[in-house]
Amino acid sequence: MIDRIEYNVEKSVDYVESAKQDTKKAVKYQSKARRVSSDDNRLVILVLFSSSVLLVSRMHDTHDVVRCCDTG
Repeated sequence: MIDRIEYNVEKSVDYVESAKQDTKKAVKYQSKARRVSSDDNRLVILVLFSSSVLLVSRMHDTHDVVRCCDTG
């Protein structure tokens, strides 16, 4: 009976050690995932800003052509 208890305690220690290593890995992966998400957000903001600048630039160029050709 005591041998069985000792065996179970040893297995529990092994299980806890394995769980500690898995937890460290999970924290590391979560940290990387946050960085990637942050980089993705920056990319989306950059694309939206660039698109807005191009749109405003095109609108401005269109108005210049109308003013230029308007003999009114």
